[in-house]
Amino acid sequence: PTDLLDLLPTKIDSLKVPEKVKNSLKMLKSEETLNPIQLQTMNALLEKGENVLVAAPQGSDTLFCAELAIARALMQSESARCVYVAPYESICSHQLKRWTKSFGKFLGIKVAMLTGETASDLKVLAQANLCIATPERWDMISRRWKQRKHVQNIDLFIVDELHLVGSTKGPVLEIVTSRMRYIASQISETEKDKKKCRIVALSASIANADDVGAWIGASTATHTLFNFHPYVRPTPLAIYMKEFNEHNFGTRMLSMSKVVFPSIVRHTNALQVSADKTNGKKLEQSIVFVPSRRLARSTAIDILTLAGANGTSALFTNKAGGMVKELE
Repeated sequence: PTDLLDLLPTKIDSLKVPEKVKNSLKMLKSEETLNPIQLQTMNALLEKGENVLVAAPQGSDTLFCAELAIARALMQSESARCVYVAPYESICSHQLKRWTKSFGKFLGIKVAMLTGETASDLKVLAQANLCIATPERWDMISRRWKQRKHVQNIDLFIVDELHLVGSTKGPVLEIVTSRMRYIASQISETEKDKKKCRIVALSASIANADDVGAWIGASTATHTLFNFHPYVRPTPLAIYMKEFNEHNFGTRMLSMSKVVFPSIVRHTNALQVSADKTNGKKLEQSIVFVPSRRLARSTAIDILTLAGANGTSALFTNKAGGMVKELE
């Protein structure tokens, strides 16, 4: 794994980029300073033009690392074409809104998402500076890359959630990434004066980072491969595990729901706030994942029932008791 260096905090204002680029980057980040992972990868992404792999724990905001690469491409050329590929459409839709408000507003570029219709997508690719697509949609567009100049003229290709290459989304994700790597190698051989496509890959921490880095053209020797340990997180994470031996799905879900309320009470400050309402402390938030909407409803009712029996039901309801009324 890549060691996390003890670097001095750096503000976005101190980056050596044009003011309009700086404003767009500020819009993308809630904090004024870069986190340690962003700071360590910044030089490779913003100063160099090599392929980069950034593998870091979830919650490290590695997407901002890719946004630094986008900023570099747009600083190099106002007509630069960047493509961002994410495995799920929900991620793509979120990024479309996010980048339209930042890059689109401050840099005046066109941000668009591919729809899956080849004719319209080719027009979008020809006009947009920043295209967003799922792997399946980019696969359809890039298959006939030899006949499509706009696919050959991509300056930056960003692939997000690359660790999902082993999931059901994996085959298409692998195909489009390998294809873009091949296109870049072919164009650089035939047209020496043409700048090759740069690939930036984002992933969770992985065990075979060297193999993945070699696949996309990044390596530790060129300081373009970063694989941070899962424990290196900007926000500390504590993991608690509980074992359930029930094989039947319904019985197992029932057993799991019984420990939800005690776990919330044990690992948050709910009891402290309930016991002393004058201390001014805010309640720590919790999120519970369940497999279906029906179980979400029944789990919420179980939490409220146990909280009522424990005398802490006020912690889980609003002042008007609207939540209890709705669930009943």
